[in-house]
Amino acid sequence: MSLGHDPLFGLIFGTLDILNGTLTAFDTNGKLHILKTFDILTADKAFAPLIWLGHIVSDVCTKAGIPIPGWGFLQLLQFGSFGSNQKTIADISGWMYLNGYDLRHFITMSTSVAVIELIVRGYHYLSCLENQEQLQNFKHTSIGLSEIAKIKSNLKLHKMLFLAHGMAASGNLLKIFIYSGNPVAINLPQWLSLMKESVHIIQASARDTTSEKIIRNREKINEVWKEIM
Repeated sequence: MSLGHDPLFGLIFGTLDILNGTLTAFDTNGKLHILKTFDILTADKAFAPLIWLGHIVSDVCTKAGIPIPGWGFLQLLQFGSFGSNQKTIADISGWMYLNGYDLRHFITMSTSVAVIELIVRGYHYLSCLENQEQLQNFKHTSIGLSEIAKIKSNLKLHKMLFLAHGMAASGNLLKIFIYSGNPVAINLPQWLSLMKESVHIIQASARDTTSEKIIRNREKINEVWKEIM
């Protein structure tokens, strides 16, 4: 609940706390407090970022470990009523952290995401390899056609990634159900990856395809004209 212990935002809040001799943290009601602690020597303030980094590194192997980046800000979500104890989102996030849902667990959960990215992107790269004849023809291809080919290739990649991450997220959803809704079973990196690919698909669907249609129509006209000739 101390923002200085965040591995990302802690560089800002932790450094400011060291410089000002304060502690910036949330209370159990989600209110932010800046408490006066003690002042360090003026000469040491120049090394405030290094002092913060050293403290974070020392927390890596502690029982609770370093929280997931931005996790402390979930204390602002003081609403919701989940479970038999009617816990808020803030309460659940705190409970998850105390039960091992920290940065080490986050990195471990990222393994499935990394495997999916490696396999899908590797397959896509190999499937796009062109033979020597195609490479020769590519030199004589118009810029418009080559750009359309790149757009199609990129769209194909994100469709495969969206499908793969969707299947993995469905598996994680089943796992959560098996564990009776235990929030610790949530694979956060997997859901974040699915959200990212969903954004790519939405952007691709909403893109302006006028130039692509014009080039495709031009090619069709050329083909039919050749048949007529």
